[in-house]
Amino acid sequence: MPDSPSSTRYLTENQRTFAVERLQAVDHTAKAKIAWSQVTAGLGDWKNWTHAVIHFGFNYSFSGLSNFLPTIVKSMGFSSINAQGVTAPVYLAAFLLNILVAWWSDRVGQRGWFICISSLVGFVGYLLLATVHDADNIGARYTGVWLAACGVFPAFTLNVTWMFSNQGGDTKKGVGFAVLTTIGQCSSFVSSSAFPSSDG
Repeated sequence: MPDSPSSTRYLTENQRTFAVERLQAVDHTAKAKIAWSQVTAGLGDWKNWTHAVIHFGFNYSFSGLSNFLPTIVKSMGFSSINAQGVTAPVYLAAFLLNILVAWWSDRVGQRGWFICISSLVGFVGYLLLATVHDADNIGARYTGVWLAACGVFPAFTLNVTWMFSNQGGDTKKGVGFAVLTTIGQCSSFVSSSAFPSSDG
């Protein structure tokens, strides 16, 4: 990542100038100081708290899936080593889809719709995992794993960028990010017990 738009090599001179001017029009914060008015504005902005709650839900799904995916796949009848192996394509697909969705949402200038669609895909995946218990129906359960990962991972990432897009000023962005991560990351503790062994 470049340090700033003015030092970005892949932009033309006009694009660099436009980006710098656009940032200066929005961000009036001195770069060396904290603007305390923006700290209070960031703490009082309902959007930061909304993104934090959304992030809590996404991180719960994200962490639970990351922690328990090999165990979930192993319960489909795979050995431990094979369960690790068949999760790799899921993670690769989720990673590539994450990049594609981020690029596409940036291209069209929308975040909310992409988050909603990704969340719906993840919901369908988790619904399959929660409702299909037939040990012989491995295809539906494994499809649920794919949908859950490919839905939750992009939504999780886009929520963070959406929060940054809704802020003005470096200090307010920093406060918003602190609120989002402090509340949102607490769900990792909760998700560690999302799949008790009794549900195996």
